[in-house]
Amino acid sequence: MKSPAAIAPMAVCQRCESEPHNARNSSAASPSINVLGVRVDALSMNGALSKIARMLRAREKGYLSAICVYGVMEAQRDAELAGAYADAAIAIPDGMPVAWVGRLQGHRAMQRVAGPDLMREVFLRSEFAHCTHFFYGGREGVAEESPPVSEGSHRGPGLSAPIRRRFVL
Repeated sequence: MKSPAAIAPMAVCQRCESEPHNARNSSAASPSINVLGVRVDALSMNGALSKIARMLRAREKGYLSAICVYGVMEAQRDAELAGAYADAAIAIPDGMPVAWVGRLQGHRAMQRVAGPDLMREVFLRSEFAHCTHFFYGGREGVAEESPPVSEGSHRGPGLSAPIRRRFVL
């Protein structure tokens, strides 16, 4: 079972019926960095949104991992978490230290892409209006309390009820 830390909200096109996505074979491939063996895509907010849009147009499926320093350190001890990060369709730099490592590795445009900020942008942008958004993981009530849901900033019919799952940590 994958750790909830490795699972983040991801837009899924209602028209998609492709096989599960493998990040290494993505038509939406982008430059990435290596942080202690963990792949992180060298993205900015606009780059992350563009990559999501390209994947949806290509009818690819996958999940997004938000990579922070804590996650990198946990991946050193937890092979399953490391595998979940490696198989992510998109691995965003969800922390300034991760973005700084990317800049030091030559990706000057790399920026912190916070998961909640990315989620809000996906909800608000018209190119994602045809998508249904699923929330997977976390404790009861977390999805309903997230700012895009609780503030009513989503577009309505594209927002799905949370999928209830319990995780053993």
